[in-house]
Amino acid sequence: FLVRRSKAAGLLAACGRPGLCTVNVPGWTSAFKDVENKWQAEWGKREGTPSLLQKGGSEEKQEADKKYILSMFPYPSGKLHMGHVRVYTFADTVARTYMMQGKDVISPMGWDAFGLPAENAAILRNVPPSQWTYENISIMKRQLQKMGV
Repeated sequence: FLVRRSKAAGLLAACGRPGLCTVNVPGWTSAFKDVENKWQAEWGKREGTPSLLQKGGSEEKQEADKKYILSMFPYPSGKLHMGHVRVYTFADTVARTYMMQGKDVISPMGWDAFGLPAENAAILRNVPPSQWTYENISIMKRQLQKMGV
C-alpha cells in the first residue's frame, strides 16, 4: 500500500496498486458536480447535441472540408458499458478535432434496434421487446448526453 503526498497541491493520494489511485480532497466532488451540471444545462439549451452537426465556416466547402464520422450504433439491450464509452469518446474526439479545424462535420447517432441482442434480452426478462428496446434507448440516450457526446 503506497501513500504519496504532493507538496504543491497538498493532496493525499492512496494507491493500493500502481496506476489505481484515489484522491480525497474536501469540496472537489461538489466542485466537479457543479461544473458538470453547468455544462449539461448549457448543452441542453442548444439545438441538438454538440457532436451532431456543426458548421465549420462557409457554405461553399470543398469535399476535403466535409467529414462524416460514424461510430457503431449500440444495441439497446442494456445499459452502456466502458466499451461504449471508449468507442463514442474516440469518434467524438475525431469529430471535435475536425470541427476545430473549421471542417463541416456530421456525426450521427442511432440505435441498432433490429437485431437479436435486444430481443433476446427482453425475452430473458419476460418483457415485450418493444418496451425493453424503447426503455433502453431512453436510458442510453441520457447516458450519452451525460458523457457530452
